Amino acid sequence: GWTPTFTVATLDGDTLRSTDLKGKVVVVNFWATWCAPCRLEMPALQELHERRGPEGVVVVGLSTDVGPEEPIRAFLAEEGITYPVGRATQAHRTAFLGIAGVPVTFILDRNGMVRERVLGYFEGPAMNAAVDRVLAAP
Repeated sequence: GWTPTFTVATLDGDTLRSTDLKGKVVVVNFWATWCAPCRLEMPALQELHERRGPEGVVVVGLSTDVGPEEPIRAFLAEEGITYPVGRATQAHRTAFLGIAGVPVTFILDRNGMVRERVLGYFEGPAMNAAVDRVLAAP
């Protein structure tokens, strides 16, 4: 794995920095509103956010949509997504060693190192199992 350094300006106006997330297990999901498999896996990401947050799991969405952010906000509201979401930048793509397609999900350990990378649809049970593995790592 590697340790990406990144800053996310969320649509809610917060700033998330990789340096501030040390000690947490971070699930970073690159997605787009037009991407059907992205939409399919969002409920599992939302569930992780709600259920595993107290265990130290942080979910971050990075939208690769181009254009205004209003359609992204509307989509998130419609889907009931409350985990932090920002716009994917070139710096994010570089930090995660290039994003060939969406969805792609990275799971970072408590030291900020990438432990899992899943390209394509990530099923809820597999996502939870991967988070368990990274949470359990010393």
